Amino acid sequence: MSRLFYAVNRETGERWQPTRDSEWEEYLVMYDSGYIATVESNGWETSVIPLCSKTWKVVFNEGMQNKIDKSGES
Repeated sequence: MSRLFYAVNRETGERWQPTRDSEWEEYLVMYDSGYIATVESNGWETSVIPLCSKTWKVVFNEGMQNKIDKSGES
């Protein structure tokens, strides 16, 4: 899980959580553009699956939001 941001389902308000499959590791990533995706890997194969921006919104943790706000002041 990222310490800088997380995703929230716009309809239910629930946070995105990785599935608990023993073979696959799953985590959330953010592109430079601000879009988010899940990465699934089992050591041999890796898949990147974009999350729908209409369903999921990005929420920045306080520390990251402060950095974003300060960079906009310059």
